[in-house]
Amino acid sequence: MEKTEFWSDYAPKRREPTHPVVESFVTGKLNFLSSRISGLEGRSILDVGCGNGRFTYHFPTKNKVGIDFSVEMIKRARQLVRDVPFIVGNGYKLPFRDRSFNVVFAGCYLHNLGDPLQALSEMARVAREYVILVEPNPFAIPIMLFNLFSGEERRNTVFRFTMKYYRDIFSKAGLEMYGTTRGFITPNRTPVWFQPILTYLERLAFITWFGCYFVIIGEKRSSNLYQGISQG
Repeated sequence: MEKTEFWSDYAPKRREPTHPVVESFVTGKLNFLSSRISGLEGRSILDVGCGNGRFTYHFPTKNKVGIDFSVEMIKRARQLVRDVPFIVGNGYKLPFRDRSFNVVFAGCYLHNLGDPLQALSEMARVAREYVILVEPNPFAIPIMLFNLFSGEERRNTVFRFTMKYYRDIFSKAGLEMYGTTRGFITPNRTPVWFQPILTYLERLAFITWFGCYFVIIGEKRSSNLYQGISQG
């Protein structure tokens, strides 16, 4: 899979799911999703590329599973998130039957992969209703600077991950896509003192266009459920 050594080394450095900055980062996205998908708390959710469980921990359902290719990340998730199954597995070949979960989710995952379409198609295969992504907006200024200077991203490919690119691969994976831009908090780099200010800014609808993250919903059946969500 992808950058195994990097993610193994990074596992103990990633902020925990209960860190106040991570909580704000995650709950802002989940509140938005809950406003668009009714009854999210009653659905089964698979978290692909779950890392240390930062999203898994906050999902409003008890019926959830996390999977990641990094053994160290899964060890960390099992320490931090109790009573949730965490599995070491390959995102290109998920070890689940077709339509196993109501929702298949991935947070800050697809842009790290060499073959995003294959991974997305696998997510669509095991989803009954929705495939949901949270991915960095490569042209938001903080994300752009990180991509250029951190040394952690593939600079030759990371800027292709635009809303147009996601719309293309979602279509190829057989998903009807609805996307919007959300959030200014970055989970591992935002200082704690700056988090309340960014949380306030995230509530101002008129500046969501400048958000650092895409929130993308892919649906496996035709519906008008998401009318009004920005198409990017």
